[in-house]
Amino acid sequence: MSNSLISAILIDDEEHCLKTLSWNLNEFCPEIKILGTANNGKEGLNLINQLNPDLVFLDIEMPVMNGLEMLAKFDKINFKVIFTTAYNEYAIKAIKLNAIDYLLKPIDKDDLRTAISKLSAINSELTSRKIQNLKYNMSVSTDLQRITVGTFEGVQFFDLKEITFL
Repeated sequence: MSNSLISAILIDDEEHCLKTLSWNLNEFCPEIKILGTANNGKEGLNLINQLNPDLVFLDIEMPVMNGLEMLAKFDKINFKVIFTTAYNEYAIKAIKLNAIDYLLKPIDKDDLRTAISKLSAINSELTSRKIQNLKYNMSVSTDLQRITVGTFEGVQFFDLKEITFL
């Protein structure tokens, strides 16, 4: 990673989130150079392989391929990751599971600056290990796996992994 500019890719399925994050980075983080944006994990995967960024801002919850599933596609992660999420429970889980960093949407400019300032202290090898740790911990989590829903017929149980829209 160069000392002056940090190349970045933004991955989020919500266009307004991409625009807001882009604006905030341009306005408050001049050391970040945005190489491109992607609207889903598959596009993000291709963009990362094509552009080889120093940093990826990654939404966790996306349809088809979420952020963690996208990261699992890499044999070796040669970039730093800052997770972005609209869900509080992911922020807490990220802390518990040794995540690199996260920003809760809507992203606060001071939180963004703080996250960017941490980047120089994190080397790529540590980033890769932390992401591997996070993926492992997410896969063996004992957290809620099913949800109970009351229906006219009684109570039904649904696996959370099978729910795409509620």
